[in-house]
Amino acid sequence: MLQQSLPCLVIRAAPNLHILRLGLWDQFYNLSSNQFTSLAQQVRFACFSELHLRWVEPSQPSFQLFLRTAAPTLQVLTLIAVSFDDPIPVGMDPSPELREAMSTLWRRFLNTLRDTIPTIGFFRMRWVAYRQRRFSIMGPLESAIGLRDLYSHDCYVYKINTSVSFTEWIDQLELRPGYPLDRLLPRHRSMLTVYATLRLLTITNFTNSDDICDSVFEPQNYLPAARGRVANGA
Repeated sequence: MLQQSLPCLVIRAAPNLHILRLGLWDQFYNLSSNQFTSLAQQVRFACFSELHLRWVEPSQPSFQLFLRTAAPTLQVLTLIAVSFDDPIPVGMDPSPELREAMSTLWRRFLNTLRDTIPTIGFFRMRWVAYRQRRFSIMGPLESAIGLRDLYSHDCYVYKINTSVSFTEWIDQLELRPGYPLDRLLPRHRSMLTVYATLRLLTITNFTNSDDICDSVFEPQNYLPAARGRVANGA
């Protein structure tokens, strides 16, 4: 079973692994967040530089632990459709209590990024969610010019440049006030496949919606923000 062999595949490849791309979740198949905890506790990277997570559903503690394991040599991090599955003490129906609980999860997520990878060279994220409910994000440029009511594409990019550190940039991201709590991730389903080489290990779901995910890796119109740059994906 892939669920059982996944940690072994990554652990064995880790000493020679430069790039890891994980895409192992859809609405019809749930990969336990314990997989990330298991990997983080056992894997030993030596020359790891890029981590790309697509369609994964970890808990925040397992995500944090795995990111800490990768952090010492990590230069590039991309997150697409990462949906956290942490338990919260309220129901899932839209309510002020759910909004506050999701805001707390969002702040913890930002704290993890800021504290774990403060010197990252390139970071991109799109469609971060809680149990498939998408966070609606507002970047520094939108906040500065008051674009609080526009539809958010939820695609943001940081690229190291000259004067704004990643920690300063990440602190400028915030949730859009009053955003709807029922915006779900796009439906996503496919067969699980595994590709591996000495330098690149790809474990991913190939799907007819993958071009949507790939689109955020294409050149975009950047909005300069000194050292940090924000790009709103279409």
